[in-house]
Amino acid sequence: MWEIYQVMLWGSLSGLALGLTGSGGSILAVPILVYSLKTSMHDAIAISLFSVAVTTLFGSLQKFISRDTNLDWKAGLILSVPGIAFAPVGTKIGSYFSPTVLLILFSLLMLVIGIRMWLKVSKKREASCVTEISSSEFKERSDKVLIGGGIAAGFFSGFLGVGGGFLIVPALMAAGLNIQKAVATSLVAIFIISTAGAVSHFTQNPSLNIHEGIEFAIGGVLGLNVGMAVVQHLSAEWVQKFFAIFVIVVAVVMFVDKVDF
Repeated sequence: MWEIYQVMLWGSLSGLALGLTGSGGSILAVPILVYSLKTSMHDAIAISLFSVAVTTLFGSLQKFISRDTNLDWKAGLILSVPGIAFAPVGTKIGSYFSPTVLLILFSLLMLVIGIRMWLKVSKKREASCVTEISSSEFKERSDKVLIGGGIAAGFFSGFLGVGGGFLIVPALMAAGLNIQKAVATSLVAIFIISTAGAVSHFTQNPSLNIHEGIEFAIGGVLGLNVGMAVVQHLSAEWVQKFFAIFVIVVAVVMFVDKVDF
């Protein structure tokens, strides 16, 4: 019984990160599963995606029930469709890599995401000034951007087990959505793409421990709600900066642990 609570507790930390920062849940899930729960890298990728899918499903439902006007279903679906197609591609390619190589690549991705998150906070004012464009112009200019972002997010979802928020939000903004719409819409896209990635992993490896995935996901949902409640009383800028530093440190530790100098 203690093992179940332990998995849920670690899962809640991943959900807490998602609730506090709006992203980053999956980028912590894989290291937690590998180093704290001693899960194999390939299994950790699948469980991470399953947890992110469940967590973002609850976040998306909250947006839907509250009729959040920032939720742009059309943009989210245009981005998600190619993501669904390329998640199995990433899964298949990832199966040819050893766990050590995947961990090294994951640590490098974490480093990029941490640095990008720090830079994004520094340029927050500039990003908040992004304005929306008309619906006709949106259709004309955005489809290629959204499709490209979906392909990249889907591939990395299957390959390394990340939800793809670090690619999805910039793609939505590049397509003409403001930051509020991009963040709200990204929940739907992350849910769809993460689900596709998780299904592809469990299909290709039916022996995966689904029970651990469910326990981790339950903890993730609990942590998400705590994070969303707590973040209202904290400085969003400092939370993002702290998380960026934390991600960078974890990335460096993982890289040094797996690379022989």
